[in-house]
Amino acid sequence: MQPFMAYNTPTAATFTVSSETTFDWTSDTWSIPVDLQVAQVTKLANQPVSLGGGLRYWAATTDNGPEGFGFRVQMTFLFPTGGR
Repeated sequence: MQPFMAYNTPTAATFTVSSETTFDWTSDTWSIPVDLQVAQVTKLANQPVSLGGGLRYWAATTDNGPEGFGFRVQMTFLFPTGGR
């Protein structure tokens, strides 16, 4: 399952809560990471980009899986087409 909820502001910022929940049928265990992320659309030179980062917390994991907190940073190049 990949449930998510995102809120976009008028200033092109996005606040997201998401998870990439999996279940291992063999070992009967869940992996449940919960992500909190923030991203902002801006321009570098004339190139639109989305810059963001966030925290991940493992609410449940397998015996040998990751634990505790993690983080991520991202940069996505945007290539808008035609339109308005």
